[in-house]
Amino acid sequence: MRRFRIRSIVGDRVHVEMSAYDLSKGRVVYREKLPSQTPGQRRRNFRR
Repeated sequence: MRRFRIRSIVGDRVHVEMSAYDLSKGRVVYREKLPSQTPGQRRRNFRR
């Protein structure tokens, strides 16, 4: 049973796990995060 949905858009780098029974099927198990997507950088650039 899957608990979480990994959201991805065109251009995202992902890790795919292939089915052992049918190699034409697979599922996304991890989405790589780019350095520009980290929440820490957004806070650092915030000014009042």
